[in-house]
Amino acid sequence: MKLPWLNRTVIGTGLTSFLADLSYEAALGVLPAYLNRFGVTPLAIGLIEGSADAIASFVKLGAGWWSDAVARRKPFAVAGYVLTAIMPALIALAVSWPLIAIARLAGWFGKGLRGPARDALLAASISQADRGKAFGLHRAGDTCGAVLGPLLAAELLARIGPEWTVPERAVLWWSVVPGALAVLAMALLVREVRGAYVKRYRLGEALRSLPTDFRQYLVSVGVFGMGDCSPALLNAAAILTLAPIWGATDAAVFGLRLLSVRHLVAAVTAFPAGWLSDHWRRPPLLAVGYFAGAATMAGFAATLYFGVTAAGVWLGLFALHGLMTAMEETLEGSTAADFVADQDLRGTAFGALGAVNGFGDFVASAAVGALVAWRPAAGFCYSAAVMFAGAGLLAMSSVRYFGKRRSVGPGN
Repeated sequence: MKLPWLNRTVIGTGLTSFLADLSYEAALGVLPAYLNRFGVTPLAIGLIEGSADAIASFVKLGAGWWSDAVARRKPFAVAGYVLTAIMPALIALAVSWPLIAIARLAGWFGKGLRGPARDALLAASISQADRGKAFGLHRAGDTCGAVLGPLLAAELLARIGPEWTVPERAVLWWSVVPGALAVLAMALLVREVRGAYVKRYRLGEALRSLPTDFRQYLVSVGVFGMGDCSPALLNAAAILTLAPIWGATDAAVFGLRLLSVRHLVAAVTAFPAGWLSDHWRRPPLLAVGYFAGAATMAGFAATLYFGVTAAGVWLGLFALHGLMTAMEETLEGSTAADFVADQDLRGTAFGALGAVNGFGDFVASAAVGALVAWRPAAGFCYSAAVMFAGAGLLAMSSVRYFGKRRSVGPGN
């Protein structure tokens, strides 16, 4: 069966994201255990993760606008993938946790540089009617890499011999290889779709030109994001809970497998979520995903409060988090593209979305990290409450869209 939307750019971006996630999810999967060797607390992990996400997302704002202004997006994407590819090597070479933090920030600077350009390249390559499927397939490729990365890292950790006094370093060096292949895939497979004329907006003018409905949408995304902490903190919470019973190495390996379960569920459900959004209105569907995320964080809080160590409970919670992640990451981008019909502003819109997410990620990871260091369950109680508020805002916004009889989705 011929699928006209399954073009070279859709395939290329999916393959690039698969390889990139395979690389950095393996590296980041061992990072909490690696940082533990340097005596780093959950608060410091939260600050590192939050700062990295914030830098990535604020860079997205400038990079997205600039890619609109110069009408060239592919160079930004390639350069960003280069930076994330070398991040694991920089972490492996670091001799103190501040240097690890700097390497982490440099890698996520690259993620911010590449994100809006890649999303705009993808959006320009397909019609609006097929946008959810294309973004869903891209997200599925992304999360398939995220599934294999922690699994391979766990296998390496379990098999590495005594010649590696710091076994996490072996995983870090290995993860450079798929990162380099991701750079090649983006450079060789993805094609740039260039228009005949590009408006030369200044950054402030571009932001002011974004539709009002889109800016209101960003408010809901931002509130939800202030509770949506980094998965590294979920992993750290699991390791801290299980290590006293299982031992440090076994807990670290199980933490990697938990991340793989999360990513596997996200990979399996990303495309169906995108397909469903092509046949239903995206904002209310995204609100459902937000509510699911809030409920999942409440489950983490209860598990930590009661000290549950059953492997099945932790697996179920990470699986639910994967479902929420698939809906969030697939639908946030495709909904943003629906709101901003002007392709001259598309990169700026994705950059603004990224900046809002970055601010939320920083607040969430810093707050949850601080609370987990004090009382683990409190961190996830905070997360659940704030995410529920964001979901409620988006749900109310969806009611307003229906009230105006406006379709935000296919055909808009």
